[in-house]
Amino acid sequence: MKPLQKIGLGAVTFGREIDQQQSFRIMDAAAERGILFFDTAEAYGQGASETIIGNWLQAHPSMMEQVTIASKLLPPYDVVSLKQRIAASLRRLQRPYIDLLFFHSWHASVLDVDLLTLLGGLMQQGLVKNIGASNFNADRLSRLLEVQERHRLPKITAIQNNHNLAVSDLDASLLAVTRKYQLQVITYSPLGAGFLTGKHMEAVEQGSRFDRMPAHQDIYFTSDALGSLQRLRIAAAGQKELQVQWALAWALHHPDVDQVLIGARSEAHLQQAIDAASFNDLAFLQQLKPFY
Repeated sequence: MKPLQKIGLGAVTFGREIDQQQSFRIMDAAAERGILFFDTAEAYGQGASETIIGNWLQAHPSMMEQVTIASKLLPPYDVVSLKQRIAASLRRLQRPYIDLLFFHSWHASVLDVDLLTLLGGLMQQGLVKNIGASNFNADRLSRLLEVQERHRLPKITAIQNNHNLAVSDLDASLLAVTRKYQLQVITYSPLGAGFLTGKHMEAVEQGSRFDRMPAHQDIYFTSDALGSLQRLRIAAAGQKELQVQWALAWALHHPDVDQVLIGARSEAHLQQAIDAASFNDLAFLQQLKPFY
């Protein structure tokens, strides 16, 4: 898949960092540019992200079937609430089905055969087209796939993990599993929640995700991540635009990645990714950090 075709719209900002009007502008801009994969979750804005996407779809009925919608459910997972939670997401999305439903993160309950059987039934009903796993490591992903295979249940078709030049959850063992089962690989946070722009070099920027969600600091303020940022800054000679372009290009050109989610607060963020997709000096990108 060409890098431009890999760009998806991450809707984590909708209803949390930007209002519906601005979210509509971003979805309009995405659709105009052929970006038709929208990723959301029940947790984003406590349902506001799904609601905003649903309202946009109602305002653009011709896009209802053209756009692929992915959403996610938080753990724990249980047979009592699964159907109700999916129904709630569908009401917010104002759509009869979810194209790709993710387990948002690992929990042992994901291995419950009754739960997976119920989910398979909902897929037969057409409420969910495909299922995936987000933020799973290789061992947990393999365990889920083995249970699904052993009981002849519908298997997950995609994973979604953090992946960028500074911090990546796509290690060799995980990619071995995705290749074995031919899973779609979707990644998010190609700029490390802004870390790779260098805006936190002096201090954490107030109002940023690093400020609102301090757990980001533990993940990114490490010697390895800071070393990757330093190599990027030196290569770009301190030019922020080049830093952003090359960081996005590195994420978009990884050969195992099928979709890169761009979490946007403005149309300019989408354009940055589109511009980065055309940067194809793979030897240079590999010098920043090998893909494997």
